[in-house]
Amino acid sequence: MNESANDLFELRVLNGLHQGAALPLIGEQWAIGADDTLDLALHDAGVQHRHCQLQRDGERWSLEAADGRPVDVEGHSLAELQPNAPFALGSVWLCLAPAAAPWPNLPATTSGDGADDRPGEQTPLVGPATPRGALLGRAACITLGVLLGVVGSAWSLSSATLAPSEPAPAASAPASTAAPAKVPDTRQAIDAQSAARLLKTMLSERMLTAVSLEHTPQGLALSGTLKNDSMRVYERMLQRFNAQHRIDFKLDDRVLSGNGGLPFAITQIIGGSNGHLVMADGRRMYIGDRIDGVRLVQIDNGRIQFDGEQQLEVSW
Repeated sequence: MNESANDLFELRVLNGLHQGAALPLIGEQWAIGADDTLDLALHDAGVQHRHCQLQRDGERWSLEAADGRPVDVEGHSLAELQPNAPFALGSVWLCLAPAAAPWPNLPATTSGDGADDRPGEQTPLVGPATPRGALLGRAACITLGVLLGVVGSAWSLSSATLAPSEPAPAASAPASTAAPAKVPDTRQAIDAQSAARLLKTMLSERMLTAVSLEHTPQGLALSGTLKNDSMRVYERMLQRFNAQHRIDFKLDDRVLSGNGGLPFAITQIIGGSNGHLVMADGRRMYIGDRIDGVRLVQIDNGRIQFDGEQQLEVSW
């Protein structure tokens, strides 16, 4: 199915360990569950091994229960799915939405069988920081390639000091000042092991295979070389992680900009005898095709080979 920018849909994760992830819906069916081999892997409480399957038939969207059952905001079993209508798998809220639409807020907690997030932890979802561009912004932020600079995000706590309007007389006691106002930190605390698992999942979901993660004596380190669209996807991913999680270890960002890599972004990989790649703009690249100076040589199990000005090999 060749999607245009205007009719491309994505499946958005509204809360939980993978909050902010988005799966571009290119094709006709997608398996969802806790298994890492599925189209969308969720490792939150209540999500079953193969929870359900999302299917598209023209303009109709449906959910087929498997090991678990999807429910609506009232806790009722859900089969027909409407765009922009949140639904729950275990403790996770998701939403089907056009790729160009703004991200919604979490639905109000209900007493049904849906997500069991505590109300105090429900905050508006942090959407993309910039308008979604050529590929990944629009198509679920999944990109393949090697690309451009690095951005981390930081939270700052503001404080205000209340000073007396007039100086106190010399003979009187010193005027007291109010204690600095503290902004509560509502981010979720996460340890290094959990953060490593989450970051690996986020990198995999966005197909940022050029970025590697390793443990260091001080914590974790991200390294690699990126440019263009992939760097922007990485920057938004890191911003979202820092905005949602509080860590007590060092997260060393060593990702650099570079000139090597793919000049396009990939949203889907199809193997087999008719193996090919689907580009962000809808183009398809078959074995032997050349796009933007890069030729597709081979698609193996877990590996894609290109040649051009330089030979490239990418794992997937």
